[in-house]
Amino acid sequence: MLLASGDGNLYSLDAENGYAAKELCYTGDLFMSDMAYSPNLDLTLGTYGYYLMLVDPTTENGYRGLWNTKMRSRAVSLYPSCQGEAVLAAERGRNAMSWIEKLCEVYDSAVERAAEPPLLPVGFVMKQIRFNVTLSADGRFVKAEELDVEHQNCMVPSTPEAEGRTGTKGTPFPLADCLKYLLTDGKDENPKFEKYLAQLTAWCACEHAPDCLRALRAYLEKRTLYTDLLSFPGLNVKYRKAEGEAEGKGADERSFLCFSVEVGDGEDRLWMRRDVRESWARYLAERPGQKRELCYVTGEWLPVMENHPKLSGNAKLISGEDAGFPFRYKGIQV
Repeated sequence: MLLASGDGNLYSLDAENGYAAKELCYTGDLFMSDMAYSPNLDLTLGTYGYYLMLVDPTTENGYRGLWNTKMRSRAVSLYPSCQGEAVLAAERGRNAMSWIEKLCEVYDSAVERAAEPPLLPVGFVMKQIRFNVTLSADGRFVKAEELDVEHQNCMVPSTPEAEGRTGTKGTPFPLADCLKYLLTDGKDENPKFEKYLAQLTAWCACEHAPDCLRALRAYLEKRTLYTDLLSFPGLNVKYRKAEGEAEGKGADERSFLCFSVEVGDGEDRLWMRRDVRESWARYLAERPGQKRELCYVTGEWLPVMENHPKLSGNAKLISGEDAGFPFRYKGIQV
């Protein structure tokens, strides 16, 4: 019997009838990524992350037994080839990695290596940073400058929501962002800035957040960034076309700005500090309220990606926008 798992169900496939699918039983959230039949043993094995099970369509959930074969958080894979190979591959555990697992390992390894341009870790994105504001260790304004063009392309913390934002109610980036998300003159409230400050405050509340982030928050709470930029000699920031605009519509409204804090340990640029990067990666993985599911590559329970970044302009690889065209896919309709 040829079996397939998907949509929370276990199906049998009829190879002589165009692989027509027949529903056998409901498996719930359990999705068997690999299945292999052993002729000698006359049984079918299935995998679910790093769990191994005996597939049995006659049972209520489609399987009997669920064995944890976890070794270093690697998922178990099955090879449907000669007799007994399915059992052997499952027993090998970590060594029986799928090609997707190997790609994941190569990527994680490459992220740790210095390269130009750098390979981005999860939770980071490349942005062109035009302006940089330097603060003292206690959160006082020191100076502002425009970065040289060759130093503007920088890796900064990000979220899926920020990378996929569209329209006027987008989610701010955690550290560096464009001026319209950072500036407020203290008279007219800027909802984008309030979102930015709330996100930064939540990050600073974590025990692993470095003190330089708290210095940044202390400065931004004064809401003087706009006046500090305008009054700093030699810096020409075109945020508003005319005075009195509630929101900037000048040439620099979309220009990115980031911060440095004079902490005295050799690296003041927040986007370049290792403690800031490590803290953000940890915060992103631990954010409350995230939906988590089992990752079939690592065998770990990880946050689900529900908002996908833009690729070019506002175009996305995965999107719910399908005007004029019904959803199409390749595969077997069940």
